Amino acid sequence: MKSFRSLKLQINLILLVVTVLAFFVVGGLTGMRQYTLRMDEATEVMSRQSSIVKNFIGTHLAIEHERFEALGRELQGHTLQEIVEQLRQRLYPVIMGNIIYVLDSHSQVVLINPELDQFLGFDLAHMPYRKDNQAVSNAYQSVFSNRSVVALVYPLTAGLSLVVERDVRSILSEMGTFSDEFAIHGVTLVVMDQEGKAIYHPDQELVRSRHNLAFDLKTGAEKGNGLVPAVYLNQSYYVYGVDLDMPAGWRAVLLLPFSHLMNELTKVVLFQLFAVFLLCVFLALALGFFLNRFFSMPVQNIVTHLEAYGAEPKGESVPADIVEGIVEFQQIGAAINRMAESVNQSRTQLASILDSMDALVYVADMETYEILFINDCGRRIWGDIQGKVCWQTIQDGQTGPCPFCTNSRLLDADGQPTGVYAWEVQNTKTETWYDCRDQAILWSDGRLVRMEIATDISEKKEASKHLQESRELLHSIFQTAPIGIGIVVDRVFTLVNLELVRITGFREEELLGEKSRMIYPSDEEFERVGREKYAQIQKGGTGAVETRFQRKDGGIIDVLLSSTPLDPDDLGRGVLFTVLDITTRKHAEQSLQEQHILLEKLVKERTRELKKKNEELERLNTYYVDREFRIKELKMTIDRLKGKRK
Repeated sequence: MKSFRSLKLQINLILLVVTVLAFFVVGGLTGMRQYTLRMDEATEVMSRQSSIVKNFIGTHLAIEHERFEALGRELQGHTLQEIVEQLRQRLYPVIMGNIIYVLDSHSQVVLINPELDQFLGFDLAHMPYRKDNQAVSNAYQSVFSNRSVVALVYPLTAGLSLVVERDVRSILSEMGTFSDEFAIHGVTLVVMDQEGKAIYHPDQELVRSRHNLAFDLKTGAEKGNGLVPAVYLNQSYYVYGVDLDMPAGWRAVLLLPFSHLMNELTKVVLFQLFAVFLLCVFLALALGFFLNRFFSMPVQNIVTHLEAYGAEPKGESVPADIVEGIVEFQQIGAAINRMAESVNQSRTQLASILDSMDALVYVADMETYEILFINDCGRRIWGDIQGKVCWQTIQDGQTGPCPFCTNSRLLDADGQPTGVYAWEVQNTKTETWYDCRDQAILWSDGRLVRMEIATDISEKKEASKHLQESRELLHSIFQTAPIGIGIVVDRVFTLVNLELVRITGFREEELLGEKSRMIYPSDEEFERVGREKYAQIQKGGTGAVETRFQRKDGGIIDVLLSSTPLDPDDLGRGVLFTVLDITTRKHAEQSLQEQHILLEKLVKERTRELKKKNEELERLNTYYVDREFRIKELKMTIDRLKGKRK
């Protein structure tokens, strides 16, 4: 059975759930907000840092850039010899790793710093900036110093080019300062060329070995704020990168460890969550106090008075002075009082209705078997047994609950009503048969009780017994009848008797469900019988046709088939038919017909013989008659002659 909780407990549970949900919702929103703020802050910081790096490298590369551009413009229009002399006067030894030299149109060195004169005439056509015609080259290893350098190329007159190789170390010598400052914010600075090789990295070994950082850095999709999630050396980072204008192809990348961002975020969020938790607890306690004081207590008062009223329903069920002066509760109390009055009236009306029923109605406790209500029909049979035990008063000879008691059938495994249970029983005291409808219902005090409505069906039982006997008699007649009997629906067998089985030679299960065509010798005979028989049925209500059946063993028999529909207006309900085996009679008729034909033949032969005899007799008769006439005439002649003699 479902468990229930008090309203106060329910309110407290609701407040707890709301508080927890509010805490998690606010905490989640706070976390999301702080995460967004931290991400935006990190983006802004890393954007400023990348701009500093970009401007620093570009500015550092541009040192003396204007002087060399001015020098190139100044030397425009001079001869090769003049250009070489002018530059020779202005060149100075290698300082800070910077190397200055001039290439002719064939990419051969025609002028270089004095200490590198051994490279005069050296062919540099293979250098990247010559092949790609770059003004500012990518980083490469100088053939002069074996160091990573960047070449700045300035065109001169007569195919000459002024080349300034800037040592990468001199460019990035101050990057360590930026890197240390960035590390305070947890950011790691690296610079790589367009191939992804290290130009700058806090780990100088990676720079010396020209390690490919792009191979180790696995980036994902950009978040929309410039940050890109990435994995570097099996650790998660947020990456902010910027492409440098000078030298082209270089890229400064700032790596912010995800763990660093989360640690900072966790500190802030935990502090804010603690504040939110305290606020939620305070609000929950305050709401709980006011709800219990002005809601659950008045409701509890109403419930207490309703329980007292249920035990003794007199007066008002909810007095007006227990609702703490709250209008809505006063209205609820008034509505409950009106409902209680209506329930009392309905209870009286229901009792009157049940007393007027010509059926037994009683209600019994499902645990104690105490009769809580019995209607007038039951009182007329057993007397006023309300308050007594059902199995001691309604039944006879019981020493405990009836073995056929339906209590266990009225509740499911969870103790909930299963609905109406219908059954029949013969009362052991009155020997009356009853059709019972049992159901578990809630009584006025909230407990589950068994209500039974029992209708006297003794006469129905007797009639049913006679009907069963009649059915058995008809079935016996049906099965023992000396003619085949059955029912077809749309000429499909639905019922056959034993004689029909004997006549056709098919077993009952072979006939049922099969088309009657199976017992006809041909389709033509099957169709003929159907046409003639159903035409007779439509005309006179019954059809009779002589036909021939083919038995299962192949034998052909003559039968008289008679059919009558079960419902003349609806042949779909079925057609009752009888089959009479007339094979013997047909053979007798055929034999009689043959004897008749033989007799007619014999009669005709005798007639011819008699006719012939008659003709002979006729001739003899004529002969003898003529003779007699002649004798008579002769006698008369003799007599006349004798008379004349006298």
